[in-house]
Order: sequence, then structure tokens, then C-alpha cells
Amino acid sequence: MEFSIKNGNPEKQRSDCLFVGVFEGGKLSNTAVLLDAVSEQAITKVIKIGDMEGKLGTTLLMHQLPGVTAKRVLLLGLGSEDTFGAKQYLKALRAAVRATPKAVVNIGIYLAELTVIGMTLHDKTAQIAEVVSDATYEVNSLKSQKSETTMLKKVTIYVEKVGVSSAEAAVKQGAAIADGVKLAKDLGNLPGNVCTPTYMAKQAKQLAKEYGFKVDVLDRTQIKKLGMGSFLGVAQGSDEPM
Repeated sequence: MEFSIKNGNPEKQRSDCLFVGVFEGGKLSNTAVLLDAVSEQAITKVIKIGDMEGKLGTTLLMHQLPGVTAKRVLLLGLGSEDTFGAKQYLKALRAAVRATPKAVVNIGIYLAELTVIGMTLHDKTAQIAEVVSDATYEVNSLKSQKSETTMLKKVTIYVEKVGVSSAEAAVKQGAAIADGVKLAKDLGNLPGNVCTPTYMAKQAKQLAKEYGFKVDVLDRTQIKKLGMGSFLGVAQGSDEPM
């Protein structure tokens, strides 16, 4: 997954899909207001007929809005503006990712602009990288035919110009955490006859070589000396080195 930070007018972005927010009562986020204005109130119209009420986690996909370059606009329900905190932000974001059509390759996210109780721009941006990666994770490592529930490859997070530098640092952090979580999931999803102690040691050494940290791999004698009886008990009868 490729993440990037940009600043730009939402109606001019050539994304497969844009994420914008709507609070309860039909109150539009700043970006939604702009898109509504250039699209002849297309968003206001769907709100008036009751297709989007702004309830937390609800979504509505709109296609080919007049005056908007993006192919799709995904309206995302944010719930109450007065109580919109980290929990609600993450729930809404995850719902948006899951509602994204499989054919979408790149998305533009206008959610870091939202005022979220207890979250800074850094927090909001880093969480976007983590949540998008987690919500699109697939277990494919041992499958002969890889399955894909999404084609999503590129995520652009839009922020105000003054926040670009901070957001760039945040998205690097979030993406790094997401990569670590993905690796942990990949290892955890492997069967025991593949993900052996030796396999784990090799993975650790590879990471150490790549990122420049130290790894100590213990043999049976060293493990026994440390009193790790339970760990040795699990491996009894196996010729697999520790």
C-alpha cells in the first residue's frame, strides 16, 4: 500500500474515490460543502430525500458528480459532531474502507480535516494509514491462487498546506506500524510446521539486517539455563533447533 500526503481542491482530484464526511442532521464537512457547491447541491439532495442521515458508520457511494473530477464520492456518516472522538473516527474510517468498491485502485481521503476530540493532525493521519492497511489485510501467504477482495494500492490523505509536513511524518509512522502488524499477522497465520522456531529466527535476523538492530538466537542449552521449561516442553520430541 502506498500512502502520500497532498493539499488540493477536492473537486479537481483524479481519484477513483474520495472519502468525505457527513455529521448527524446532514451537516457537511468542509470538503463535502465544497463538493456540494460545485455539483449543483448533489449531496444536499441525497440528504434531503433521506439516503444519508449522517449516522455513524453509514456510507453512501455517489458516482460522477457534476463538476467533480473523481469517479466516485463516498459519503461517510460521522454521527454526532459534539461527541466525535477517536473511537467514532476510527469506526467511521473502517466503515469507509470496507464500503469501497473492489475496482477502486486509489482513494483520496478528506477526513484528517475533521475536528476529533482528543486527536491531533498527527494522530488522525497516522491512524488512517493503520486502519486502511488493517481493513484491507488478506491471508494469502500459502494459497496457490491469491484472492483479492480489493484492488486498492494507493491512498492519498489531503490536509491543509500548513499541516503537510506534520502529516508526512505521521503517515510514515502509521505505515511503519501497519507493516509491523501485517508481518505479525502473516507469521501468526502460518501453520506450525512452517512457522517453526528456526523460521522465526531467520525472520528476525532478516529484519535486523534490514533495519540495523541486534538479534540473539538461543539454542536449547541456553534456553534451559534461563529456566524456560514451558517453552522447551512444547518443543519436546522435535528435532527443530531453537
